[in-house]
Amino acid sequence: MFTYILGVAGSHKDSGLYAAREIERELKSLGSFHSCQKLETVANQKAHKIIKKYNERDRNYDLQTQHRHLQGVDLNNFIN
Repeated sequence: MFTYILGVAGSHKDSGLYAAREIERELKSLGSFHSCQKLETVANQKAHKIIKKYNERDRNYDLQTQHRHLQGVDLNNFIN
């Protein structure tokens, strides 16, 4: 079961890394702005949109695999 938990955690970690790479690409492609405030606003909007996309992918992954429910994993067994 612990191997299963590591697999799920690894999938979520990969998702975070993909999101970070996509954010970096987006930020590098922004170009110039007339004000720092406008740059900050646009950069944040793009980053939040990407994060939302990968969070949704994580939620869908958890639903498709039914996360811990099908595997009988109870994190409380590992925390105590």
